[in-house]
Amino acid sequence: MEKELITAEQFKKRLVTLCLRGGGAGLPRRPRDRQILLKSIVLLMDPEHAYAPAALDELLKSWLAQIGRCCETDHATLRRLLVDEGYLERPPDGRFYRVCTPGPAATDFESAVNGVDVVATVQEARGAAAQRRRKHAARSGIQRLT
Repeated sequence: MEKELITAEQFKKRLVTLCLRGGGAGLPRRPRDRQILLKSIVLLMDPEHAYAPAALDELLKSWLAQIGRCCETDHATLRRLLVDEGYLERPPDGRFYRVCTPGPAATDFESAVNGVDVVATVQEARGAAAQRRRKHAARSGIQRLT
């Protein structure tokens, strides 16, 4: 049985769902959801660049602040998971990290996923959700006055 590829639209929709859910959820248990989050991190990285540990830590902290707010985890756990899952490689001396190309889940994702701007996708969804909340609050305020 052949796996169904995750399309760019499915990737964006599920990423938004995962990133907008309430806090306290931690990392997803479903392997497919976990792969989507890990892929979203790797999409922020340059596959031609070797990342010093401090630079990778800053990138992961930035991802947690901008995108992965829902994940109750830290950058060190993410780094370890990215290496364990085969998204990043690290030589035995640990001097740098590099994106594994094509990566362990390359066959899980449609190639168009590589062109997704994960920061913009999540920021747009957060903005739309905030706007819906403001509209709802405004409607609720008007109803209370009448």
